[in-house]
Amino acid sequence: MMKRIALSFGLSVLAIFLFLTVGFCHMLWIEETNGKFKVFWGHKGKVETYDPERIKKFKAFDKKGKSVKLKKEVVDNQLVLSGEKKPSVILASMEGVYLVTTPEGRKRMDKLEAQKQGLQVVESFYALQATKAIFADSTLLNKPLGLKLDPVFVKTPYKGKNEIVIKVLYEGRPVKDVIIFNSFHKELAKTDDKGMARIKVEDLNMKEGYYAIVCFYKVKTLDPRADYLWLITSLTWQK
Repeated sequence: MMKRIALSFGLSVLAIFLFLTVGFCHMLWIEETNGKFKVFWGHKGKVETYDPERIKKFKAFDKKGKSVKLKKEVVDNQLVLSGEKKPSVILASMEGVYLVTTPEGRKRMDKLEAQKQGLQVVESFYALQATKAIFADSTLLNKPLGLKLDPVFVKTPYKGKNEIVIKVLYEGRPVKDVIIFNSFHKELAKTDDKGMARIKVEDLNMKEGYYAIVCFYKVKTLDPRADYLWLITSLTWQK
């Protein structure tokens, strides 16, 4: 009987672990279409609806690192960016959200709210999503550009064929154990002591001519409303 209880508990813990590490891998990304840059949000490579007002920050740069002005508009409830000059890189961040995991599933509320409702909180977190979208080769690719979780290329992906090497920075410093997924939730690597990871390009193809990496990192926080800060940053490039 005790073995069955222990096994059941172990399977529950495993299910929760898998749910936490894989289940919340929605990603933010940007694609160029006919000279305009559409902001997408989705799950396993599939586009889902989102509130365009939640995209609070975005920046764009040309090949020389100079700021590029982009016009922001909402078309069919989707954020679309455009400008006179084509950017080399666009950064975008989504407004964070509090989430709790309970034995009954995930709920959009913070830890204190859940406890007031008498819910059993397995884990709670504040999730922040961002993207670094690359549309042309430049020296910016191997430089941090200010994202809290900031992946940079060690070598340009536009010249390598079989493998890419990235370094992931957290608050400007290389960080270990960042989990690297592709856009379909397949775990590909973890960063080493120097924040580095090597990934096969063939595992990163999201669609023809479009590649994506999703970096996933969890940090303990002192916020009474969440146990962890969860950072999900996608790094994409379009050929």
